[in-house]
Amino acid sequence: MSSNSTRLALLLMLLASTPISTLAPANDSPNERQPPCPMPERMKAALKNVDRLAVTPPVNDLQTLAPGKKILFEVRGNERIATLANTIAFVPDENEWRVPCLCYGTHDLFFYCGDNVKFRINYKHFSRLGGVGENSPFAGEYDMTDDSVAAFADWFAKNGYPDFQNAIAEQKQALRASQEQVRRVAAKFPENARVIIPEYQVAPEPWTRKKTRATQAAETMARAQNKNEILRACWLAIGDEYDAPYYAQSEVRGIEPPATIYALLHAAPDADLNNALMTAPADDNALLRGAFVSLCAGGDSIRKKFSDAALAKIFAHMWTHPSEKSKKYEWMLPAEISHANGPECMALRLKIARSGQPTPVPYEPPTIEKDDGNGLVVTSYQALSPWLEVLLDLSMQQVPEARRIVLEKLENAPEGLDKLALEIALACYDGPAKLQEKHFAMQQPELERALDKLRPSRGKAVGK
Repeated sequence: MSSNSTRLALLLMLLASTPISTLAPANDSPNERQPPCPMPERMKAALKNVDRLAVTPPVNDLQTLAPGKKILFEVRGNERIATLANTIAFVPDENEWRVPCLCYGTHDLFFYCGDNVKFRINYKHFSRLGGVGENSPFAGEYDMTDDSVAAFADWFAKNGYPDFQNAIAEQKQALRASQEQVRRVAAKFPENARVIIPEYQVAPEPWTRKKTRATQAAETMARAQNKNEILRACWLAIGDEYDAPYYAQSEVRGIEPPATIYALLHAAPDADLNNALMTAPADDNALLRGAFVSLCAGGDSIRKKFSDAALAKIFAHMWTHPSEKSKKYEWMLPAEISHANGPECMALRLKIARSGQPTPVPYEPPTIEKDDGNGLVVTSYQALSPWLEVLLDLSMQQVPEARRIVLEKLENAPEGLDKLALEIALACYDGPAKLQEKHFAMQQPELERALDKLRPSRGKAVGK
């Protein structure tokens, strides 16, 4: 497997959900459950007639025994394969069955007798095995002991497949990096807030701390005399260390320290939140970027805490600041600013709408890409410039000032996607009579919303 494949597998491991329960399945009676130990003996029995072991990417079906399309590595010969049994040992668990985590794993191991698959084992996180099929030596999923994790990977390396060893080394390196990141983030906070940020650890069910975390955050903010310092530390930490998707996912999954940062922002009184932001330096790029990311990830629950003036300060910075980190979020600005309708934000939206000029880029249909491994379909659309996306949104709301901007931009607009979008924006005021079929045939998310509003029957068969 290539280094890119190893990194992909590592990423799957890092993003995988942890077990959601330790309850036994409803259709298993206690007498039918199989205890996980003694594992080596049961593996030896299962491998008795196995003469081929194939390693494949994960099959996206936890029930089927059908092998994956791509074989990454294989071992032949019963004498060689049988020794794998000696490497497998599970962490003792008083629960006899564990509900699988929600990921597909990193690899699948298919065990053959001749041309027939005897059973399949799902390899997850480079530290857990899940049995698949009634002939599997165990049902459910179990964590391997530390010694077993190393021995299992060593066995494959000795047989010519070092990828598991390499991935585990990368996993350890990523863990050290995550621990160091937590230390960097915690160092930004004053002591009274730092004490509620846990050390980074791979907890089995981190989201179970949600109520405790919320209580700790509320108590910390209620007692704090330095609320400005705490809140600015939250935004600085986000701006320096996290992007919006990771920050949002971490809050949901209870990953620290984003989960505690999120709780602190929620616990802060609205007046204190606005004061901390409005009195912060206007050139503090990391802080304002972090405030913007907290809006993107927190949605209405965070956005409604900010005043119009505070939102305008955040959005103005994201629009005007030239840093590479801020440019990364430029495409998110139109969607976020569309939620703010106060006078200061409206003035900023009109200013953004005036800022750009149409370009002669022709319209191109969306491109569709398929992931060859998991059947993931990705559709890629042409992006509207932020100024044009903001102007189109204002036009859909029929803001009078925006119509004047549309007419100004259309006056000398060259042929291309921008001109088509401006014509659609003008139709939001004047009606769709002047639009042609080429407008209604367009496939571009922002434009489609306006077109659906102008002609609700667009794309529907006659009589439907």
